[in-house]
Amino acid sequence: MLNYQTLLDAIEQNKIKPVHEAIVAHLSHYPDDHAAYYVLAVLNIKLRNIAKAIAILDKCISIKPCSKYTVEKAKLLLFSHQPLKAKAMLDAIKPECTSVAAELDTIANMHLRLSQFESASAFFEQAYNAASDNPNISLNFAINEKMRGNVEKAHSILVELCKKHPTFIRAQVALSELSGSTNSRERIDELETLLSQSNTNPQAQYDLYHALALEYEKRGELDAAWHCFNLSKVAVASLIGFDKATYVRFIEELKWATNTPIQFDAFDDIEPIFVVGVPRSGTSLTELLLSHTDHFKALGELTTFPQFLGVKNSLIQTLDALKQEYVTGEACRRYRETYLALSQGKCGIDKFPFNYLFVDILAKAFPKASFVFVHRDYKNTAIANFRQHYQPSSPFHHYSFNFEHCQLVTELADSLRLHFSNKHQQVFDLSYEKLVNNPNEVLTELCRFLDTDFDPEMLNFYQKNYYSATASKLQLRKPLNQDGLTRYNGYIKIIGGEN
Repeated sequence: MLNYQTLLDAIEQNKIKPVHEAIVAHLSHYPDDHAAYYVLAVLNIKLRNIAKAIAILDKCISIKPCSKYTVEKAKLLLFSHQPLKAKAMLDAIKPECTSVAAELDTIANMHLRLSQFESASAFFEQAYNAASDNPNISLNFAINEKMRGNVEKAHSILVELCKKHPTFIRAQVALSELSGSTNSRERIDELETLLSQSNTNPQAQYDLYHALALEYEKRGELDAAWHCFNLSKVAVASLIGFDKATYVRFIEELKWATNTPIQFDAFDDIEPIFVVGVPRSGTSLTELLLSHTDHFKALGELTTFPQFLGVKNSLIQTLDALKQEYVTGEACRRYRETYLALSQGKCGIDKFPFNYLFVDILAKAFPKASFVFVHRDYKNTAIANFRQHYQPSSPFHHYSFNFEHCQLVTELADSLRLHFSNKHQQVFDLSYEKLVNNPNEVLTELCRFLDTDFDPEMLNFYQKNYYSATASKLQLRKPLNQDGLTRYNGYIKIIGGEN
């Protein structure tokens, strides 16, 4: 019989041909060997033959139905932008179907990507109970608890995790994001020691300088904090492809596209609400305020439209895909299917902030859609984005690794807001500053725009057991307040001193 692990190791070493020959020969004698078919599926994943890998996993499941093959297929469906098929498979997997911690953790992460938060939490907890000594599983569980609002529990897990695994850098970052100022001096010493050991690993330096910046921030040492935020971004700057001139042309192209009619039939049977705007401008708060009634259903940050569109790191490729979408409407059609499945008959709120780039095509494809374009003072927004720990691999956050780029993107988003507001009556202009200063007046106006009545209960949003996977997860546990208006005044003074 074959040694399957040896074959899987060979695939990782790109020894594709001998593995394929061995598997094909083996299956000619043992056509019902599901484990051999699984190796063949992994081989095709390595070759990026995803459709073929899914078909082979179907064969595995037909021979031996088990969670391992089902989870692997669901993962491929999700990563190949087939969320509804992935959701159907995941919904069939109950927590008792498997006791393998790695499988449970993978299932939890997929539920999270599909905004199925209750299911995600159940699987994260079961994975943790099955393997609390696994650092990655413990970290994922702690982050999930933080998203659920169980901050003390999350903090306790992270403290213990960092004691047991002090060089687990992602855990150190998570702890700095959550802990208070009590032990910040000790934390600074620990993080500087880890930095001295990180050599020239860009990702490690990005993470550790960010954590260090947060610790200085807690102590009110903002000059040191800003310096560390800069060092954090500089560490990975060479990995980021952001060109100012290209981005300016991209935004201008988006404006010109508003003169382009769609060449497909509009979808007038759904009424989605898109809450859009530059990240850290107040989109999460807006979604939470609206969803604190029975009228609307929060869908979280659905990345499905840009995925269906085929958004890449290349802005040119994104423009080409967008121009084609005005002709075919294929991404819009697939978005409609996903929206219907997730909204469950309610008026769903899609809070993916970067949909602000696609307001025109979405407004034309969905004539009954509403767009709440949230904006905030551009310096505060730029600072909030620069000090945020986005992943370098994100196709949307490449601007955030340079403060000048953060300012540019914020200003250009504002020009798009004004442009789309003039072009489409479906767009509501929502100022974060006006919202927190005059919430009743602004929410009454917003609700009127959305054809519903303002309910004062909306302002009790912070009492709701709200699962937040965004950077605003901690702020959303507090009543509406004006703290955000002055939070970055110290950094504004530093920036002014630099200019």
